[in-house]
Amino acid sequence: MKKLLIILFIISLSISAFIVFKNSSPTSSDVPLPQTENLETSPAFDAEDSSPGQKLVAQFLQNIAEKKIPEAISMMTVEAVPNEETKQTWGVHFAAFKKLTVVTIEPSMKETWTDTKESYKATLDVEMEESSANSPVPYFGYEKGENIRWINVEKVGEEWKIAVLSTGP
Repeated sequence: MKKLLIILFIISLSISAFIVFKNSSPTSSDVPLPQTENLETSPAFDAEDSSPGQKLVAQFLQNIAEKKIPEAISMMTVEAVPNEETKQTWGVHFAAFKKLTVVTIEPSMKETWTDTKESYKATLDVEMEESSANSPVPYFGYEKGENIRWINVEKVGEEWKIAVLSTGP
């Protein structure tokens, strides 16, 4: 069931990417950088008390906020980004943030953690580009203001990667 939901989500993102890309394809000079703050000095993130997984989530979100889309996508597992089409879909999704500020990143479902898997609950303050209103899931499922997302990370070899970004645990 979980795989079906992920597949449906990827399909909806693909359709959204096509529509958003078709309706507007701004150049990098047309897209203002969102407001960000350094997560390592933010109250949302305590670098000293954070696990490698939590640091990864913080850097992943900061990359998205700073429009470093290729860097953010490179932090995801092969299962999350299995092909070029999915990579482009994620890129359109991440580029649709007009503003992304991390409010909190906190460990989630610690009882399910293993040596290679962890889960985090991230509270994000967001504003989406108006062009993303036309996607099959308007604004890619984000509302203006605070949104909660669950981010699962997995250790692949010696490196932690983003495995799942979802609206529920």
